[in-house]
Amino acid sequence: MRPEQISFAAHPGRFRIGMFQCRRLDCPCTEITFALLELPEAGEHLERPAKIRIRVDVPTWQEVEPPPRSSQEAAIVSEFLRDYPPSERDVLQQYFDERQTINRQLTECRIPAGRILDRELIEFRELLQRTGDTGWDARLGEHVVEYNGVEYIAIERYCPNPECPCREVVLSFLRCEPPADDDRPRRAEEQFAAKLDLDGGVALQKVFIGSRSEAEAVLAAWQEEVGDDLDGRSWRYEKIKEISRRSWPPGRRLPELREPQAPASRRLGRNDPCPCGSGKKYKRCCGPAAK
Repeated sequence: MRPEQISFAAHPGRFRIGMFQCRRLDCPCTEITFALLELPEAGEHLERPAKIRIRVDVPTWQEVEPPPRSSQEAAIVSEFLRDYPPSERDVLQQYFDERQTINRQLTECRIPAGRILDRELIEFRELLQRTGDTGWDARLGEHVVEYNGVEYIAIERYCPNPECPCREVVLSFLRCEPPADDDRPRRAEEQFAAKLDLDGGVALQKVFIGSRSEAEAVLAAWQEEVGDDLDGRSWRYEKIKEISRRSWPPGRRLPELREPQAPASRRLGRNDPCPCGSGKKYKRCCGPAAK
């Protein structure tokens, strides 16, 4: 487990550890920035707590462009790099390995021309062939938010037509229900949808199940956790438009835009993949017949 606080032989106090990394999937960097902030002891007040920032290249585990430091600060940095848990270094390396794989897939994938023409909303994760259980990941436009003890899967969906100037994202919230027994995956049903604009505006669009007040509360919880990821959403929006441009047949002009298809992919066909992520067909997982 990544340490949140740490002490050093070179310093009598304790430090809180913050960690920052580039969230752009297409960024070739392999750097992590650690921020160390000195913490006061019980009943103590620090006028000027020590602050140290450390840029580290993960594959080599060497500091990048170290700034001038006092001898004590240099000793703290040296101790930090030497004693950082090897298992957590492996986790960071896996993060960059996965990002490299995802970026390669994004350069190779294509979107069917019919979906571009119809402005059929695209989930960013659809463009990737992911292996293993990597969980929900906000970098890919998917996130789990909890409200009143219930988990909701929030999935971003984008218009792929490169001629469409909408600059909007549809956010679908699926309420997760625990399975009736351990042999079945949990059920996930779309409860409501919201519309986001890339300038930060958010509006509830449609409630499918439950009350509007509950939907507004869940949406507020989502905003508090990841609602400020404007750069990430803008990047995913532009990436889908870029993939659509190279997917459209060369020399063929896009015709006049049709009205976008409503987010109705949740009206699942019996043989469609179940949205809960189980890999089973809808009819054999969360569909009415299966229930």
